[in-house]
Amino acid sequence: MITHSPHAKNRNHWIVTVGIVLFFATLFHTVPAKGRVGGAGGVKAGQKRSSSGSTRSYWIKNWEGESTLSVALLNGVLLIFSLLLAAAGILDLRDWRRRRALRRLSQRQVRYKEVDQWGRERPGFDTEGFLKEVSELGYALQKAWSNAELNTVRAGLSDGVYQRLRLQLEMMALLGVTNRISDVRVNDVWLAGAETSGPHDVLHVGIRCVMRDAMSVLGQSELNWESREPFTEYWSFLRNRGVSDGKPLVALSCPQCSSPIEAKAEQVSRCSHCGVLLNSGRHGWVLSAITQSGFFPCSVSELWFKKSTDELAATILRSDTAFSRQLIEDFASTAFIAVCEVLSTGETTTLARFATTGLIEHLLDEARTESFRYYRLFAEAVALNDVRHIGRFELALVEVKHVEQRVPFSEGVARWELMGEQEEVTRQYAFARPRGSTTTCVSLFALVCNGCGGSLDDPDQSECSWCGEPIPPPPDEWRLAGINNPGDEWLFFFPAIHPAS
Repeated sequence: MITHSPHAKNRNHWIVTVGIVLFFATLFHTVPAKGRVGGAGGVKAGQKRSSSGSTRSYWIKNWEGESTLSVALLNGVLLIFSLLLAAAGILDLRDWRRRRALRRLSQRQVRYKEVDQWGRERPGFDTEGFLKEVSELGYALQKAWSNAELNTVRAGLSDGVYQRLRLQLEMMALLGVTNRISDVRVNDVWLAGAETSGPHDVLHVGIRCVMRDAMSVLGQSELNWESREPFTEYWSFLRNRGVSDGKPLVALSCPQCSSPIEAKAEQVSRCSHCGVLLNSGRHGWVLSAITQSGFFPCSVSELWFKKSTDELAATILRSDTAFSRQLIEDFASTAFIAVCEVLSTGETTTLARFATTGLIEHLLDEARTESFRYYRLFAEAVALNDVRHIGRFELALVEVKHVEQRVPFSEGVARWELMGEQEEVTRQYAFARPRGSTTTCVSLFALVCNGCGGSLDDPDQSECSWCGEPIPPPPDEWRLAGINNPGDEWLFFFPAIHPAS
């Protein structure tokens, strides 16, 4: 949400630009010469041609019937006007920059006030130690991405972040695309915000980095590129409230049984010795969101909007004290990448764990109309926008902003010559569940069999390995029931109401 006119800066620059253009146009203003057929320039009345072919104007009428005196007066008026216009624009621009600086200072004070209050309520929290861990995770995550080995950082990532990165790497591999990261330098990390969301503490951390970023496409050297640009992102971490300490972000041992954590590329981050979930937030901080700097809450009004959304959710979901905005946004993050997987490959295994059958069939119909793969695909921001009741259901509406670039793909071959432009896309994802439901699942993939209660370690399972029965999703958990573009009419595919609901 923008608290000032988004066009103010552009308007100021426009005023200055117009003034400067008029100024130079006035300086170089001349009376145009008309040509004739054959290309030769004619001699105007009142002009004499010299032996060199040049012309000299006298104090008489020119070819347009205007005196040079009137032209001079016009030039003078234009010159004064352009200077006044440019001066007004410069003063307005300076005032806009001053207001922006004051606004940003106010916003930082609000954020710092929240962080300070959060810290006072948790006197044992080691801010310096936490930020050091974030910096270490920054190096480890970039290395894991570059080597396509996310298993090394799996225990520190939420399901949503892990699934996004995993599926992005898989889609890149289908196209023969590799993204090598080197010379990573984390220049700065700082606490940018602190809040509570349902049963979770949430910390937002700004991280400023620079690295060598090289993208290469197998057999398409003209598409290869390399850059070394600084960038800023905001990483959001969550953990259960009341947890005083816990596992490091880059954990090497289980926080419950102290056994070494095996670096496995598993959908469910679980200790192979004691079975405890490593990324539930019950044993320490987990990276739950990565937001690009341009989309991190940048105004006081937007911070208040998030608070009002939490209050609305608390009012509507009175019986669900475990509801967490951060957790539903993590669900939406997973849903976003799983939907992209269905649209581009037709693979529904991931999405089937938490989307309604009707929505999946609708997406498959859409996927049949176009065959493509994603060359570029990354989420910029994920934010809960609304919570409401519709009939017998509760709805959580989450907005996802992402960037994509598609490549036509048919018969196992990418048509690079037909690759589309990079686009920024905004969509809303609707999650539905029966009224009166409560949050019981902290992970989209750490589910249990509804029949026997056995734990499910593989989301690809179609039947329980303990009792052999089919594995339906929990009846009262959030289910992705609709996707639309802002402003379009919703088309919902609600889940079936469980008889016990």
